[in-house]
Amino acid sequence: MTRKPEDLENLLIKIIVNHDLSEQSQIQEKLLEAGVDIPQSTLSRWLKKLNIVKINHRYQMLNQGALTRIPVFSIKYSLPNIIVLHTLPGNANALAYQIDQKMPKTDTTLDDPYSGVLGTIAGDDTVLIIMQDEKALLNFKARLEQNGDSFYILYD
Repeated sequence: MTRKPEDLENLLIKIIVNHDLSEQSQIQEKLLEAGVDIPQSTLSRWLKKLNIVKINHRYQMLNQGALTRIPVFSIKYSLPNIIVLHTLPGNANALAYQIDQKMPKTDTTLDDPYSGVLGTIAGDDTVLIIMQDEKALLNFKARLEQNGDSFYILYD
């Protein structure tokens, strides 16, 4: 039986809202119970598309209109282009996702601190940010210090 993408989206949202799931394999099991067998890589893409992230050891939908604070307990810089953020366990994925979402989709000449972000890698409580170069790292660092965000990353 072929399902429309909208049906799969609705099923995935229903599973996330109605179950306390902490692993993608658990989500895959629930999908399989509903007759949908998808590989983990496809599931990851669907989760990202639907703004579903792991927060506090549980997959949840991000509320696009809400202002959320994710505490950052330490920020370490390694020149020329690496930033490491430490947060609460279970929060790194959501933090990395929001940083990735703030990256400009096209090249920009503006003094946007996110323009130099090449990408992020998240563990459970640690986010690795790869910057384009040392200038981009220093620009990002200045933004954190200027706005007092060194302990909180705000996103909406």
